[in-house]
Amino acid sequence: MNVLARFRLFSCLAWSLAWIPLQYLFFTGAKAFTVSDFFALNGLYYVTMCLFEVPTGVLADRFGRRTTLALGAFGFAAASFAVLHADDVFTAGLGMVALGIAHTLLNGADAAWLYDHLAERGLAAQYMREESRAQWMRILGVSLSDLAGGLAAEWYGIGAAFHVAIGATLTAGVLACSLPETPRPRGVGAGHVLSRVFVAVRGRELRWILGYATALFVLLRVAFHFYQPQMHAVGIERPLHYGATLCVLNLVAAPFARSAHRIQERLGARRLAMVLVHAFAASFLALAWVDDAWCIALFAMQQIPFGLMQPVVRGFTNRFAPPQARATILSLQSFCGRALFGVTLFALGPIVDRVGSLQPIYAVLGVATIVLAVVLARTMPGIDGDRTV
Repeated sequence: MNVLARFRLFSCLAWSLAWIPLQYLFFTGAKAFTVSDFFALNGLYYVTMCLFEVPTGVLADRFGRRTTLALGAFGFAAASFAVLHADDVFTAGLGMVALGIAHTLLNGADAAWLYDHLAERGLAAQYMREESRAQWMRILGVSLSDLAGGLAAEWYGIGAAFHVAIGATLTAGVLACSLPETPRPRGVGAGHVLSRVFVAVRGRELRWILGYATALFVLLRVAFHFYQPQMHAVGIERPLHYGATLCVLNLVAAPFARSAHRIQERLGARRLAMVLVHAFAASFLALAWVDDAWCIALFAMQQIPFGLMQPVVRGFTNRFAPPQARATILSLQSFCGRALFGVTLFALGPIVDRVGSLQPIYAVLGVATIVLAVVLARTMPGIDGDRTV
């Protein structure tokens, strides 16, 4: 198996956390935690990612991307084991902290490894194509693990979904160890990397891309975190049904991820960037009027920008980011998105409790996303060219 094939398989397995779609049932049912505990544990997960996103990006730039990819995959396995065997909220919280750190180790380092591996061989122009394939494999892996987790939980108990995740992520860690390390640019001490980040984000292109990536991430995560309460409202409750639904939704995203480079070639980078925002606006406005199982079709519409987001944003970023700080800048984007989403999540919780229905909230989100699209379009720099740093 050649290097890129191993990387694609790694991408397929590394994010296969089969228990994530079932965590609400696991924490509030099998562990008998309260609903408040469930939200607190997920809040701790996002806080951890915010705290470690940039430091682990610096770690990847300074000590090597292969190392952090392996640590991230093995960390997912260890965190899944810890959460499964937690006896109280505090221990489960430690597991969620480990999960957040592992996530940040993988975030950005995978894109930086792929770009540098291709650039070393004079193939940087193929990055968008290979990133599209890697994203397709990530989505495929998540889809299959969602279904496998649902089936395992249905047949053998909810703990079996954790065993699926542990096996997949351990295999991903072994695959990461087999990848060649990309050359580390000279002068990549932590202080130097951070100074390059501050210099780089002063450029108009990277500032816009940072804002765009942050906004798109928040839209994506808000949409995702509304799936479970909306599905519960229309009667989708069994673990198998939830796992199968998430599997199908991810499979909708997969072909768009795989074809991202061709879609961008046809539409152009500028137009495609705005299409993703408009898709969220249209789906939110439609969901404001739908209160039955047809909501699943609109969730599927949201999977189109989900499949395209990573190749588009990472393609923009890798084109303009300095090589010594590429993983750090990608991590900075993730940090900003998660930080803003965390604030949004805390704000939405009381609003949902007070309103009692998601339909009015969807309407407000739809209008707000239209306003966001106008602002992004008016401030967008020229990003269709082939300039690289």
